[in-house]
Amino acid sequence: MKKIIYWILLLCLVVGCQKSDIAYDIEARQKHVENATLINFSSSEPWGRWSESSYAVIAYKKELPRKLRLYLYTVGLYATSKNAPIYLTIGGESKEIQIMGIKGSAISAPIQEYQVDFKNISKGATSIKFDFPSPKSPYELGLGDDKRLLGMGLVEIKIRPIED
Repeated sequence: MKKIIYWILLLCLVVGCQKSDIAYDIEARQKHVENATLINFSSSEPWGRWSESSYAVIAYKKELPRKLRLYLYTVGLYATSKNAPIYLTIGGESKEIQIMGIKGSAISAPIQEYQVDFKNISKGATSIKFDFPSPKSPYELGLGDDKRLLGMGLVEIKIRPIED
């Protein structure tokens, strides 16, 4: 057993082992999220959850790394068939990304992956803010009685520190 541990440590020194910090990972379809508070997100659905306003926030219980890569998995933006911008802000640093729209149901929509690097996050940052310029409600589109302003269908978020 000691030889196996020795060889694993040696391999990490030679090849390099990526530190995996899953303390920031969120699977949106889970009913309870232990590591963060989700603000302006709906309750969970089988595929994930909707943002329910022109903005949404993930407030972590733990300070975020000062440099990180955010992996965003989404089914897209509600009620648009074209790409549209959303804005992400972490600790004073903002990024714009183009998200694809959803055609049809969120449960059958393909999952889209986006990677966004943040390299100038202020010390002590604990939250990610999402801004959605054009959320729509099913009610205003004549698709039912649901008056929630739906923006993005969140499936999962992963955060990994970026090494210098």
